[in-house]
Amino acid sequence: MIGTLTGPDMEHIVSTVHGDADWRASFDAIWDCSSVRSHVVQPDDVSPLVEAMVEDTALEGEGGRDVLVESESLSESMFSPMLVRLLRRSGEDAYVVQTMEEALAVLGVDALPPALVLEGGADVDASA
Repeated sequence: MIGTLTGPDMEHIVSTVHGDADWRASFDAIWDCSSVRSHVVQPDDVSPLVEAMVEDTALEGEGGRDVLVESESLSESMFSPMLVRLLRRSGEDAYVVQTMEEALAVLGVDALPPALVLEGGADVDASA
């Protein structure tokens, strides 16, 4: 995900990933927003985003961990910490970190298998 990211953009990305036939609610997810320059989220965007992120857990009963990787400047913007708090209140195991290395540490792994790394397919660049 790159550029400016809106609430509907984020909801679409989450729904697309969670809607994949191979996706399971028990999977851990790293949402790499380290190249996002800004979040443009309206108050009405927050609830549908949280619902999209917790929907599969409610259906399957067991959720994986969600780790948001944010640049240092964005992690201070309060959106990601707020989103993590809302996810936790909904029963999700969620974190916000500033580097991919921190995300891997949260998940207790040294590296991701190459087959699990999405390159470019989920990029959103609203500034183009």
